Amino acid sequence: MGRHQPQPRLTIAPSDVTFATISQQPYVRPGLKDSVAQATVLFIPQEGHGPDTAPCFPEGTSTLYLTLRDALPPGTHLECALADEDYVELGLHEALLAIATIAITAVLLPLTIHLVGTWLADKLLKRSDKVKATFIAIDVKSGSSIEYQYEGPADAFEATLLAALPSPPHQDSLS
Repeated sequence: MGRHQPQPRLTIAPSDVTFATISQQPYVRPGLKDSVAQATVLFIPQEGHGPDTAPCFPEGTSTLYLTLRDALPPGTHLECALADEDYVELGLHEALLAIATIAITAVLLPLTIHLVGTWLADKLLKRSDKVKATFIAIDVKSGSSIEYQYEGPADAFEATLLAALPSPPHQDSLS
């Protein structure tokens, strides 16, 4: 008998998160606030794993950060909302691979989803086949944000998220 494959679950909702609002969070050190506010791709820590638990990232975030750093286009401002001395990774569940929440300029979202999907296929499918990820797409011109939350099989991650993105404007509508 075959193993039951969980169905992907994708939630899309408006968000009030922006790079500026993240830069004002108490876990962002004063010397990092400007860099966080000017980011185009930003890793956001998780909070609330206990009363005495500092903000942290899911296990594997540092390797994903390095992958994106090496693959995103020149001029991309990749940042982490925690200073190096505050950075902690926490492994929670073997059966579920949690990916750090990533706030990103809307224009870089499709490429970043592709890069994360490739990273999953190359590195982590051996360990876990269920993924949980959140992307916050920020339109820097309008200031609006949309949150995409995915939970489901790793092999459906990229296709599910990319299919949910709005179509890019047609070339003739840009003139």
